[in-house]
Amino acid sequence: MAARGTLKTLGSNADLAVVTVNRQLTTILLAAIALVATLVSPVAAEEPDAAGSEVTVEGGGWGHGIGMSQYGAYGQALEGKTAEEIVGYYYTGSSTAPIVDQVGESHFLITDPTPLWVNLLANKVVFRFEAIGGPLTVCQSGAGGCNYEASPGEVWRLRTVGDGTCQLESDGEPVTEPGDCLATVKGMSPDGSRIEIAGLDVNRDEFARGAVRVRTPNAGNSFHVSLEINLEEYLYGLAEVPFSWHSEALRAQALAGRSYATWRLITRGPEADFSQERRTTCWCHMYATTVDQSYSGWANEAVSGSSKWQAAVNSTANIVITHPAASQANVVAAFYSSSTGGRTENNDDIWGGSPVSYLRSRPDPWSQDPAVNNPFGRWAFGFNEDELAVKFGVDKIDGMQIVARYSSGTPSAVDIYTRTDGVQRTITRSGPELYTLLGLRGRNISGFDYGSIAAVGGDFTGDGRSDVGMFTGFNSTWWVGESILGEFTMDPWLNYTVNNSLRDQVVGDFDGDGKDDLVALQANSGKLLFARSTGGRFGLEAWANHAVANRWGPLLVGDFDGDGVDDLAEYENAGERWRVYRINDGELIREFWYDFSVVNPSWATHVAADYNGDGKDDILSLDANTGGLTVLFSDGAGFMPSTWQSLPGSASWRDVQAADFTGDGKDDLAAYDPATARWWIVPGRAGTTGGAPAAWFTFAYTEQEFVAQVAGDFNNDGKSDIAAYSRITGKLKVLKSNGSAFTKAVWGVVPAKHRVTAVLAIDANGDGKLDIATWDNTLRRWWVARNRAGTNFKVTPWNTLLR
Repeated sequence: MAARGTLKTLGSNADLAVVTVNRQLTTILLAAIALVATLVSPVAAEEPDAAGSEVTVEGGGWGHGIGMSQYGAYGQALEGKTAEEIVGYYYTGSSTAPIVDQVGESHFLITDPTPLWVNLLANKVVFRFEAIGGPLTVCQSGAGGCNYEASPGEVWRLRTVGDGTCQLESDGEPVTEPGDCLATVKGMSPDGSRIEIAGLDVNRDEFARGAVRVRTPNAGNSFHVSLEINLEEYLYGLAEVPFSWHSEALRAQALAGRSYATWRLITRGPEADFSQERRTTCWCHMYATTVDQSYSGWANEAVSGSSKWQAAVNSTANIVITHPAASQANVVAAFYSSSTGGRTENNDDIWGGSPVSYLRSRPDPWSQDPAVNNPFGRWAFGFNEDELAVKFGVDKIDGMQIVARYSSGTPSAVDIYTRTDGVQRTITRSGPELYTLLGLRGRNISGFDYGSIAAVGGDFTGDGRSDVGMFTGFNSTWWVGESILGEFTMDPWLNYTVNNSLRDQVVGDFDGDGKDDLVALQANSGKLLFARSTGGRFGLEAWANHAVANRWGPLLVGDFDGDGVDDLAEYENAGERWRVYRINDGELIREFWYDFSVVNPSWATHVAADYNGDGKDDILSLDANTGGLTVLFSDGAGFMPSTWQSLPGSASWRDVQAADFTGDGKDDLAAYDPATARWWIVPGRAGTTGGAPAAWFTFAYTEQEFVAQVAGDFNNDGKSDIAAYSRITGKLKVLKSNGSAFTKAVWGVVPAKHRVTAVLAIDANGDGKLDIATWDNTLRRWWVARNRAGTNFKVTPWNTLLR
């Protein structure tokens, strides 16, 4: 709880620490697919460090999360719950009862009309105040008693002057001779005079109830300023929740606020019996800040709508929340906070110590409900890893990974991978510790977002089963998820610490050893990097070093010379020419195969495939303005251009890809037209022109429904199909080809729905049938839809990539 005056900032009270892959599939997986990843443990660096990555810490809630959730209480009130039901839910097993029934009629809480001391200022040498609306009475015990009147417009102050004495002054002139530092200001009334105290926050510096007491803990070297006040009147000034909230939420807050204050009063006893520690610290039962409860005094009463809050206080007058296991006369320590990340916390998880039976973790979905308009139901804070390194006192942060959670979901252990003087060390912190260190809103951290990474499919181990390759830019690591016994095992295969700007990552078996490799363009250096698979890691080579990286791209994979080994084609977009990289007898050959001569800035998409069925892959280019299709046909040593066909109209074509949809051994072009919701197929054929475009299927969906639509022969009939994943329903829909049209069927459901951000077609178990792998970006999990007899998918979760 940190009050913002009449705006009512919500927070938390007593925030204290108590203590595939064949040739056809390789063609499909040409482009890197954007993902967001969690942090992972680093591997050894091979080049000097780059600047720290940006990381977003994501979570929910505001405050310690123990006891009552204020936004959750509001949500429950909107559902019709009473205040008693609300506090009974959040303080497990509790009930409500009059204070007197708990403490007895002779207790100082009952006999003293102003038992509560609330600290306003601590360890000061000057106390300045003014009277507002009428005169106040000022007392200095050792200098004449209560004989002084402070009139409006006069600036009064009490200051230390040495030798354990204080001087009372008005408008800079002495009122008394130096005397002791015991002083009082009284005479405040909601209908009359008020006191305004300098040095307090705006909107919480006026008080109209109780008496202001000055007490010195050290014989006059400094003093504390506290407000002595009646418990019920104190609650009128409690600035915890908006007055506009449902009355039952306000009543629940009144019950919690009174119970917390009562618990503090019983614990610390009457002012006359304060321990030396209490006198030295604050001379108080409570602070007026979020260390205890947010108290703003007159500002909370004067604001419009305050009568609704006062009604909540009055309707629950002298009632507290009780529990038979509560240590102070059965009155609960009614901790509360603004909101949670969806579940409240166990007290011992956050603050240590012994478990308290009524402060147990409870589901709190109401604080996440859009109806309560909680601005911190979900939050995200951005950091640079260099900033984090300073906070953790290390040279370098390589990543963070949540490795364990409390029952509430709040991390109990976060591994932070660090380097200092070149030595790697893992340090572990909890969510509550990160809350303090990073200045977060709450302890419930859901994950770490390091921006985009890339995912591709390929058989990197050479065992006949497809693997998943992922690149994590935050620590410049290529990971391979190897399919073993129906699961992925995710291992780092290469760390290259300056490659966080990689783009256009593609897969192919470029050296012909039966294991797929990776090629990527590094945007910040212009290097074209070849990551050669050894079956257990990648070895890195530079195939080219471009002076201007953004002049190059995309990268396409195909067998352009027809020797049965994958080659790489790289497009120089500034010069409109294609360069082909081939490995022949272990030697890298780089040759320019075609120059368009005339620059065409309208090229939207380039797709490599064998469009004429001669065993050599070609390159098709789509003109975004006209729909015109130009194919560069390979003769094994160069490309020859031909106007191949034209797609109807000039739509913003999507999901443009090539595969053998007709089953005649020649690759065809597939393109989706969002304007008409149609899939168009342009058949490949022998010669230099394609077949007539045909609309194979009308597949209407909203613009953002599908994460991706991937081609592959999913029923093993020799004709390629299209699998589409719906982010709305989680359904995997297969458009099955009969050679001249598509028919649609639902083959399975991935529970992740909208959380999926990548879809790959892979043969995960090496049975010759294409499966679908989808990445759940929220849970950092791969789901694999295994192909069963070419009729449907069996969907199971596989492995996670955690930070």
